[in-house]
Amino acid sequence: MVVNLKTNMRVKPSVHQTTGTDYYMIQTTGLNDGFNSFSIGDAGDKVVDIYNNSQVSGTAGRYGPFIINNNAALICLDAEL
Repeated sequence: MVVNLKTNMRVKPSVHQTTGTDYYMIQTTGLNDGFNSFSIGDAGDKVVDIYNNSQVSGTAGRYGPFIINNNAALICLDAEL
């Protein structure tokens, strides 16, 4: 998932998150595919790519909405020096 940042970052951000079984989901072709955490891919001062490629199944090239599936789920980007 590509995140466009409102404020330019001075350094590559890190992701802070809560993790747990199926805390997050991708919905594709009527199916919910749950996963537990994210990693950061490419990151710049204005854009960050976060992903999970180890817990999500499905056909390459499919897309769908991202769903937060637990009230305790939290995703934050931090770029403190």
